[in-house]
Amino acid sequence: MKHQLRGKKRFALGSISALLWMLICVQSAWAKEITTTNIVPPQLTDWRSTIQVDQFDPAQGILLRVDAVIRGDLLGTARYESLDSLATDMTVKMSADTELRWPDGPVIIAAFPAASRTQPTTEFDGVVDFAGTSGATLEGVIGFDVSKTATFTQTEELQRFIGVGQSDFQVTTSGRSRASGAGNLSARFSLTTSAQITITYTYGNPAIDIEKSTNGEDADEPTGPHIAAGDPVTWTYVVTNTGDVKLVNVAVSDDQGVAVSCPQTILEPAATMT
Repeated sequence: MKHQLRGKKRFALGSISALLWMLICVQSAWAKEITTTNIVPPQLTDWRSTIQVDQFDPAQGILLRVDAVIRGDLLGTARYESLDSLATDMTVKMSADTELRWPDGPVIIAAFPAASRTQPTTEFDGVVDFAGTSGATLEGVIGFDVSKTATFTQTEELQRFIGVGQSDFQVTTSGRSRASGAGNLSARFSLTTSAQITITYTYGNPAIDIEKSTNGEDADEPTGPHIAAGDPVTWTYVVTNTGDVKLVNVAVSDDQGVAVSCPQTILEPAATMT
């Protein structure tokens, strides 16, 4: 970036400040991440639990993005007995809705673990014992599901996660179990679920350096370069992104009333423009 004018008389160009305006956006190849994981241990459905998530300490930088994921796991036992007079295939199904919620209630994300088993049975063998040829006890029925990622980038959303303490979130699970295949049957279920919540903070440390020179000489010194009357004066501005996030909408404004045009408005980390 250069600006040129003609000198009217001999003068000294002292230290002249240049103002830089910028916005910040994520550059994933450079930005840093902090990941925290909370686990709710297995327990019989239905249940509600409160987890505490470490907040992002603003002393570490600027929070740019938060990603949240929940995994739900189920472990069940199914007992069934067909009471039909004919052979049939029996199917048992177990599922759960595992949700991560804001402290005031709304759902953030949800996982839906599910599992099913199908087995052949004979006609009712005369004893409801969840065994024999017309029944069974199925232990260790497992299922899991991982939610889609909930991403937060808006300032008001990110504020929920910023601080030096912890934020409370609710985790809830509701379960469902059923058996089918026979018109007459007896069934019992035991269903436990657990949850794993992963929060990832993406943050950066934006920094920028701007150097101004006059006719190729550093203009930061108090005396500055001397220009003879009638000689042209060319101011050059070199802007360098010394941080670890991409800068957008970069513009230079000189408080000496000089109009400065930039060749681009985006600076990648470590990039320089003149």
